[in-house]
Amino acid sequence: MKLSPEKINMYLAEKNILKKELAELSGISRQTIISVTSGKSCSTTTAGKIAKALEIPVKEIMED
Repeated sequence: MKLSPEKINMYLAEKNILKKELAELSGISRQTIISVTSGKSCSTTTAGKIAKALEIPVKEIMED
């Protein structure tokens, strides 16, 4: 699944959360967060965990 790095970064800035904190909140490694926010694809499980940590629906961070 491809997520939008721009959208993720926008939500991180909006919620004042660092990537390191997103990793802790989502239970995903910091390296995976960095990969996803660099444009690499991820599993639907990972996408769900990121969205849950950001308190948004997954579709909000999916690439258009």
